[in-house]
Amino acid sequence: MRDGLARKAGERIKKDLQDAWAGILTVTVLVLGALLLGRGLCPLREVTGLPCPGCGLTRSFLLIAQGRFGEAWCMHPFSYGWLLLAVLSAWERYVYPALRECRGESIPETGRLWKIGLILVCAGMLFYYVYRMGTCFPDTEPMTYRRDNLLELLLRAQGLAI
Repeated sequence: MRDGLARKAGERIKKDLQDAWAGILTVTVLVLGALLLGRGLCPLREVTGLPCPGCGLTRSFLLIAQGRFGEAWCMHPFSYGWLLLAVLSAWERYVYPALRECRGESIPETGRLWKIGLILVCAGMLFYYVYRMGTCFPDTEPMTYRRDNLLELLLRAQGLAI
């Protein structure tokens, strides 16, 4: 059963990757382009200079990968919520359906828990963003203002000072 479970889950993963190849390629090109140009990955910060609700998530994930859990929590506590959602999503999308299929049972519609979790994490991030903008902006990482943003550069080019 274990071999069948892994095979069936692997088939679903392979199909999803085949269906999403254009999106994966687009994101890869955008990330590589931003890195090659020496710019950041956040479109809001690059255009306006303002941090977004997700500012600090990438650094938080990197800190988690290094085992620096406390620092990751300080950088952005909702990284743990996103990791939990990733595990829940993998369970609901790949493991649970493959397990039911191996048992010869029908595969029910899944995704309800994931959707509820997504709503909770996004709502929490918005409230946390408002809190951080009020208490940390513009002096504390990651809630800092980027001075060389595109809007500021365009205004300067037009002779308008900020």
